[in-house]
Amino acid sequence: MGYPAHCTSDQQKSRRMCGAVTLPGGAAGSNVLINGLIPAVEGDRDSHNMLGMLINVLQHNVKIGGISAIPAIISQAAPDVLGIIPHVQGFPIPITGSNNVMIGSGNMGAGLGIMQRLMGGGFGALSVGEIVSIGQQVIGTVMSFTQVGGGAAVATIGNLTSGVTVSPGQTLVGQTSGYTYTTVVYVDSRTNIYPSLDSVTNAVLTDTGDYITLQTYEDYYPAMNLTASVVTL
Repeated sequence: MGYPAHCTSDQQKSRRMCGAVTLPGGAAGSNVLINGLIPAVEGDRDSHNMLGMLINVLQHNVKIGGISAIPAIISQAAPDVLGIIPHVQGFPIPITGSNNVMIGSGNMGAGLGIMQRLMGGGFGALSVGEIVSIGQQVIGTVMSFTQVGGGAAVATIGNLTSGVTVSPGQTLVGQTSGYTYTTVVYVDSRTNIYPSLDSVTNAVLTDTGDYITLQTYEDYYPAMNLTASVVTL
């Protein structure tokens, strides 16, 4: 199994976790197309203030015009800014790509979710290398964990258990820390199906730990962007 080839200028195949879209860059002058789209390559920027340069992490030999193509989910991206709200490195990661053109081998999931609120304030962060599970079912190992503000974080999970995936709203538990992490958005490189969230009532935590029910994905996603990923009261 490989990682979907990230593309540009397409709402389905060029999405970043922060809601941006990758724009044509280094491969724009080539004759290479993936599913009729210009592929994304290292250094390409996104629609949030022309920042969020893509960073290739996976060692592979797929190059376009001598520049490394970008496998979704496993790759990273530099910070970007929406309006005046900064998105830290690890938030604008590429999360979607081609349904049938893959790069490299392996598997990984990526989620945007809410960390456990701790007594006395603060939030419990999962540790890199920590195994996470849902109930008694092991999901995989935390590969990266980036706090993006207000108790929200982006987690990438590797070494995924075969036949098991995560749905938005499910809670992962770190087997070492004991901290919980509840997913709001989740993608899996093995399926490359972007969650259909048209009826999402996923919520974000208030100061009291209660939930605010939001309306739809289209309402919710921009709201997260404009408030550095979460809404708090």
